[in-house]
Amino acid sequence: MKRLFTVWGALAVSGALNAASIITMAMPGLMTAFIISPMARAETTSAELPTLVKASYKIYKGSLLIGQNDEVFERKGMRYTITSDAHVEGPLAVFFKERILYKSEGLIGPQGLQPTAFEQVRADASRSTYAKFDWDKKDIVSLRNGNTETFDLPDGTQDRLSSMYQFMLAVPRTSQLTVWMSQGKRSEKYVYQKQGEPTIKTPIGDFATVFYARDAKEGESKSQLWLAKNKFHLPVRIIFEDKNGAFEQVLASLSVQ
Repeated sequence: MKRLFTVWGALAVSGALNAASIITMAMPGLMTAFIISPMARAETTSAELPTLVKASYKIYKGSLLIGQNDEVFERKGMRYTITSDAHVEGPLAVFFKERILYKSEGLIGPQGLQPTAFEQVRADASRSTYAKFDWDKKDIVSLRNGNTETFDLPDGTQDRLSSMYQFMLAVPRTSQLTVWMSQGKRSEKYVYQKQGEPTIKTPIGDFATVFYARDAKEGESKSQLWLAKNKFHLPVRIIFEDKNGAFEQVLASLSVQ
């Protein structure tokens, strides 16, 4: 029984941690009218951006707490760094010690965040990924388990961390959003449709939000994203669904400077 539970925990948390950062959506992970690309200029200047954001999210599968994701966004002039620590919490922590560290760094320009490097670090080094975004050559150079691969870099591409914080600059105002997102390898196109502007409850209070859901095709992962209208459009709730089931990430603490 313990072995079965451990295997289930590994699958569940692996799926949740894949969603823990931006599921683009998640973010994630994120639209015909609004496109996060060089054609979409940032509405917020770098000087108006926070210099420090600390956010923690609880991760659930159904009603079961299975993990926590702690994120830090730092801005120094025209450069940014985002770090994320996704780890197991709740009953599964007794059996499963998985921890995934992410890091995105790059520049802040007229179109918002422009990642130059992305890392995903796991205890099993063979599963870690390091990527460089070469905007001059339009390439993503990815290193994993000693192997180097090169992928196309479409204009406006975000990584799984920067895609969520990009909304601080490129405010979502339209019914559809489109974004190219890379998890350190090939870029994928995500299209999100606006579902409304509900007020949602979180452990730290109610938030007026803009709500988008991925327009997923058969076989693609599904995701839903709630962005706080009065908190720089930071994500306060994310639901991600793939072959491992549905996982929910809810804001548990937030500090903005």
